[in-house]
Amino acid sequence: MNPVDLGIAELTTALARGELAWSDLLAAYQSRIAAKNPLLNAYVVWFDGSAELGSGALQGVPVAIKDIIDCAGFPTRAGSSFYLASAPGDAAAVRRLREAGAWFPGKTNTHEFAAGGTTLNPHFGPTRNPWDPARMVGGSSGGSAAAVAARMAVAALGTDTAGSVRIPAAMCGIVGLKPTYGRVSRRGVVPLSWSLDHVGPLARSVDDAEAIYRCIAGVDPEDPTTGFGQESREVPPWFRIGLVDPPKGFGVPLQAEVEQATRQAAEWLSHHGHVVEPVELPLWEASLAANFTIIRAESATVHRQWFRAHPQAYGEDVRAYLEAGLRISAVDYLEAQRVRTVVVDAYQDLWTRFELLLLPTIPTLPPTIAEHPRFGAPLTQGTAPFDLSGLPALSVPVLAPSGLPVGIQLVAPWWQENWLFTAGRQLEVARGPMRWPD
Repeated sequence: MNPVDLGIAELTTALARGELAWSDLLAAYQSRIAAKNPLLNAYVVWFDGSAELGSGALQGVPVAIKDIIDCAGFPTRAGSSFYLASAPGDAAAVRRLREAGAWFPGKTNTHEFAAGGTTLNPHFGPTRNPWDPARMVGGSSGGSAAAVAARMAVAALGTDTAGSVRIPAAMCGIVGLKPTYGRVSRRGVVPLSWSLDHVGPLARSVDDAEAIYRCIAGVDPEDPTTGFGQESREVPPWFRIGLVDPPKGFGVPLQAEVEQATRQAAEWLSHHGHVVEPVELPLWEASLAANFTIIRAESATVHRQWFRAHPQAYGEDVRAYLEAGLRISAVDYLEAQRVRTVVVDAYQDLWTRFELLLLPTIPTLPPTIAEHPRFGAPLTQGTAPFDLSGLPALSVPVLAPSGLPVGIQLVAPWWQENWLFTAGRQLEVARGPMRWPD
């Protein structure tokens, strides 16, 4: 039994029964990180081989933390050359994990300040894909996704503002969840866009993602965006699923293997008794434009003083990103927020016809690092609308005939994460056991 191959239930059970020694678990992860991280560059800082065994539902579970999330004992650099915070304590989500018995092997690489989708960080170097080191991991939670896929952690925390949990989950062949906006506290997280930021888990199975989610979800009195949602409704015996027509659902051509995998997923869910019908995303182009405006305007506001003090300390792409945000007028920003309310209303109407949506997480197989100038905004075409609307979304992996991962995205009404877990597990059963990179 190699400890790094175990999921949450297997690991906690083995520790509880004495079948796995705590010292052996730590040694296994120290060895794995030492072997894999020099090539993949998933971690920017990691543990020294020592940690205390906690107690709780996640006893002994190693969870990697994206380096814009505070975690006591590690610095928070946010992927930046100048930002450095010696975290006085844990972010709210990290604290909940620690209280549940999890431990933290390190902080993971991120696109600088989470302001991009590649994790080709100019200050800490690129994170490489465990399936093929010549390929991107996506972003901005790319280090977290690579750490989980390469079995350098059982699970990880990331953040998602336009797709930054789901995109790297899709590229690295793992599960990524963006919960409903307000479901998980963002206290202790370096903000990118306060009205769009979400914290969510990455894991190798839906069960493990759900276990992390159950620990981090809940009201935080110090984060006023939490606690306003309704309780999850009972999972229906079958779902009406809207299959988003891929050619109309993306602004870039959908690769054949991705389209094939998505339609196969629809067939699998049909075989489970669900009704699958074609649908178009409501106000798709308006959603993308509004997300673009809001995220850049709010990011520029967050960074205004830092940008004035350190303009040349930013990487070229993030500097251009913030310069674009500084040019957005108050009128444009408020108009984007108005569009947002219209989009939310459109989804409320859509949920009278469906319980779930199904679409590719991204339209392509993982691009190579050499191709990255052609891939930026197109990778968010199928993810950003659900950050704007605050809807929960789950990416579940399958393998294309080429052997590279494809992300299948499920979207549910607000607060209905349980529905995503049910359908996600059904996809896993139909897909069969996932093969992992060496």
